[in-house]
Amino acid sequence: MTKDILINNESNGALVIEDELMVAEHIMTCLEMMKIAPIHFANTVDQISNCIKTHRPWLIVCDVNLGQPLDGIQLMQIHRNHHPFILIYLTAFGNFPTVQRALATNPDFYLLKPFTNSQLQIIIRQAFDKWLRIQKSDPLILKPPTTPNPLSKREQEVLELVHKGLLSKEIAYVLQISETTAQTHRKHLLEKCNCNNTHEAVYLALKNGWLQ
Repeated sequence: MTKDILINNESNGALVIEDELMVAEHIMTCLEMMKIAPIHFANTVDQISNCIKTHRPWLIVCDVNLGQPLDGIQLMQIHRNHHPFILIYLTAFGNFPTVQRALATNPDFYLLKPFTNSQLQIIIRQAFDKWLRIQKSDPLILKPPTTPNPLSKREQEVLELVHKGLLSKEIAYVLQISETTAQTHRKHLLEKCNCNNTHEAVYLALKNGWLQ
């Protein structure tokens, strides 16, 4: 069971950008269950721009395909530097050009549809943990790692992309390596970190300051 996140009305809240109402309601229900508030919703260019400028949300969950003159990636390109926030892309588009465009806006996480409640909750928890470190000037960010990083440069790159939610085939495209090689790097980094899965590896890397 996912532990509640205590972000209340004193915060700037979260913004859900999604053109499918049922999906938006699903995401907002998940946020409510994790006690994140207030929750804002927008699905047109004007609504999105006004909400970001007015409420300055700490978390933005953004669909890529919005059926608007600008898609989610283009909107985030415009607003990414407006103020600090954690960005999660949710999309059914897992093709490589879309992933490459999304990565250019420096998203914190990337989750492909369809996703489960568990997957969404894990991503939101990681988003909150990252935001908390930023707000509280956590030593994980400001101090050098207390435990030496055992990963090679390439394994580190793979883990950073795993942290953003990319699959092996997408990691392979971004790093210009084969999918088999990407999977091999994932296997090796798990062995070096003595972890059973990539969620454990990401947590260990964040804890020790290998990831931000």
